[in-house]
Amino acid sequence: GGHAGRLMTEALAMVGDRPCVLEAQSHLVGFYARYGFTVGGPEYVEDGIPHTPMRRAADGKRVA
Repeated sequence: GGHAGRLMTEALAMVGDRPCVLEAQSHLVGFYARYGFTVGGPEYVEDGIPHTPMRRAADGKRVA
């Protein structure tokens, strides 16, 4: 991957086995899903940009 993938890999290495949440710009949901994040709530608009809450389980596995 490119720079974004390397940044995500490093950030998740720092998170370790803890759960992690983020507020993704909705067009990036697929990107974050590749790192084990799943949608955690309804889409909303902030500053005119659609966002989707996402979360990742403590063990890095996808959360249903």
